[in-house]
Amino acid sequence: MKEVYTRRVVFTAMRPFLDDADLLAAMTIWQDKYARQTTYAFTQFLSESCRSTEIRRNRPSILSAIFKTLESSDQSLLPDPLNVETNQFDALVESQVAYAEANHVFVQFIENMLSHLGEDLALKVTAYLMKHLNTKLKLDIKQTLALKAWMHKKTGSLNATFDNKQKRELINILYIAICEYIGPVKADQLLASALKETELLAKTQAVDLHDYL
Repeated sequence: MKEVYTRRVVFTAMRPFLDDADLLAAMTIWQDKYARQTTYAFTQFLSESCRSTEIRRNRPSILSAIFKTLESSDQSLLPDPLNVETNQFDALVESQVAYAEANHVFVQFIENMLSHLGEDLALKVTAYLMKHLNTKLKLDIKQTLALKAWMHKKTGSLNATFDNKQKRELINILYIAICEYIGPVKADQLLASALKETELLAKTQAVDLHDYL
């Protein structure tokens, strides 16, 4: 019972601070590594589960919320996320899968673009995107966190909803960065190669790659 109660405490306390994808990742870490410890290890848990810059800034507030929630009544806690009757954890998994499927072609297209640059140059290009993200593209906090988590390889998929206009803007920023580093001629060649490499996947998913350009 203690394990279930503490899991509900962690889930309740973190729910206001994290989006579905980040909360799913955090609860997975909690269940795999911390749930069965004899003593609480909240600080270590938060250090491991809250790694993005935005969430890391909130770590003191999240820790405070956890300790405050420990004093709350059982009735004030959210249902156990692992309880099959409430399906809260399953809902997070389903949400993450839905995002991954919706963005699969887009993610593969960008990864094909970056793969032609080499690791060092790809890092510089993605750094350029992160630097110009907020000035060139209006994203909400959930989109920003998902994009940064994916770009920093913390997730293998892009776990937020992006419309085609936003996807075009993201690719345009990357294209501008690539032009700055290797020139427009090679950038156009790289873009053409990425289109060709992603074409079959796009057809199977009924996605028109030109919607991204």
